[in-house]
Amino acid sequence: MKQLAWIKPVIATLLLVSASFVYASDAIHFDASSDAVAKASWDRMFDNASRDQQQQLLAAVIQINLVGVKSVDEVTSNPDLQNLSAVRIKDKIAGMTAAQIIDFANRVATVRIERPEK
Repeated sequence: MKQLAWIKPVIATLLLVSASFVYASDAIHFDASSDAVAKASWDRMFDNASRDQQQQLLAAVIQINLVGVKSVDEVTSNPDLQNLSAVRIKDKIAGMTAAQIIDFANRVATVRIERPEK
């Protein structure tokens, strides 16, 4: 019986890993198949996020929209930059989950958005 003592931790680990795959597969992925679908997908993702994650998602969308922008004048003079939405960057974030969008923004951002300490 002692020879099988190692099996309980292995089974517990396998159950945890399989549960995490189920949880991960339930995550909402951004659908960029059209502007209307992208808007609905964003709304669903945002509404299902925690308040903290909602703030991170909003910051991420702004950061991704502003990649490569070098000045405020560029933002004010470019009509495309007047609406910093998920739909505008839909092709860049297609298929991503909220966590992946936030991670992507942290990797590609050329501007930093600081949140006040709580």
